[in-house]
Amino acid sequence: MTLERNYSLFQSSLDVLSTGVAILDENSEIILIDRSFQELIEKELFLIKDIGLGTNFLEVCNRIKGDRTELSRSIAREIQEVVTKKKENFQLEYHLQKQNWFLIRGKLLQSKNDSVRLVVSVENITKYKEKESILSSLVKATSRVTGQEFFQVLVRNLANLLQFQYVFITECLNELTPATVRILAFWCKNEYGENFEYSLSNTPCEAVFGGKAAYYPRDLQILFPQDRDLILLQVEGYIGVPMFDSTNNIIGHLVAMNDRPIEDPTLGLTLMQIFAPRAALELARQLKQEQLVKDALRDRVTNLPNRNLFCDRLNLALKRFQRNDQERFAVLLLNLDRFELFRDRLGVRMTEQLNVAIVQRIQFCLRITDTFASLGRDKFAVLLEEIDNLSDASIVVDRIQQVLIPPFYLGKHEIFTSVTIGIVMSESSLDSPDAFFHNPNTIWSGSSAAHPDLRPIIKPASFTI
Repeated sequence: MTLERNYSLFQSSLDVLSTGVAILDENSEIILIDRSFQELIEKELFLIKDIGLGTNFLEVCNRIKGDRTELSRSIAREIQEVVTKKKENFQLEYHLQKQNWFLIRGKLLQSKNDSVRLVVSVENITKYKEKESILSSLVKATSRVTGQEFFQVLVRNLANLLQFQYVFITECLNELTPATVRILAFWCKNEYGENFEYSLSNTPCEAVFGGKAAYYPRDLQILFPQDRDLILLQVEGYIGVPMFDSTNNIIGHLVAMNDRPIEDPTLGLTLMQIFAPRAALELARQLKQEQLVKDALRDRVTNLPNRNLFCDRLNLALKRFQRNDQERFAVLLLNLDRFELFRDRLGVRMTEQLNVAIVQRIQFCLRITDTFASLGRDKFAVLLEEIDNLSDASIVVDRIQQVLIPPFYLGKHEIFTSVTIGIVMSESSLDSPDAFFHNPNTIWSGSSAAHPDLRPIIKPASFTI
């Protein structure tokens, strides 16, 4: 009675599993079988009736005919080898024409009295195979693209694979304090959503930037009531994974969200942790490429256009002037006075800060259409377009000289400085940027030699900024 009760309990336990299970004895007869195994064999794999207790499963496999003959014979061979102890287990995958995939496994169980028992399981792995196929497609798709297309392919395929409504990738806008991020690619309900910037404060994403993945399976709107986007999108579940650069700094994160609770985050977390490093590499590569382009066209210290970009814009102005001599312009050449003195007294870093402060003041004197460029260390240039005559350019020069009269306060220093400015007006004889830079007829204004009272002075200050 106890044995029967134990078998009954074991049978009930098996019946709740999604995997079908049967136990065979040394003669391949079924001594225990659950409902799933019986249904999968009868309705899917062998298409026969009356599989149950006492059935010799090896004989059943050997008498199957038709398009399932190869499968049944393969199972029979594997069972025979396990029963005869030639191997301890086997595993077979089978693909039906209906696109269903099945996994058939067998494992030897040997009791104390040396009797043979064989556990045979059958599992429908179609969903797993579908996800495997999508994952394979995702790996192939992302391996062929770079840049923005990479991010778009990744979020779209991850959303389809996980069956989530929303997947997006972000980039930190400030490496030191990543309080704000920018979305690089956003898959939103079967289409690409608008990319935008948002603050991490009071959002589920804030936890990710502590350096670990964050998982909120349900009630996301209740947990983060101040995040209005969650209410707008009707988000219930959230998974977020950080993205690190080569120096282990967080440069963004990968997020998947759904409009219903996430019952099991395992697949989502696993896939996102697989692709987050790849996304981080692509983002880092893109940022480096952007920085290279920026370095080629911008000054590192002031972020002004550099000589190359200035010459490009000057060439365009020259061509317009050559086509129409009414489109006059002027070039201002600026030299910071006594730059070497500042560098020797203040050091390189504070001198760079002074340069930035000087640039900020000069920018207030210029129009948005003017091009203000750094030609290197203490030299700058301004392209003033739509300037009718020398008088118009001189007004700008006077304005610049005036804004530089008040002292600059850096650290514990009160600094007085000046700038020498040359004016070169457009004329037919000047046909290249170099002609403007080395024009002997340049009209100079405000040199320290001509105005000794404007020579640079450094005084100690009683306060620090």
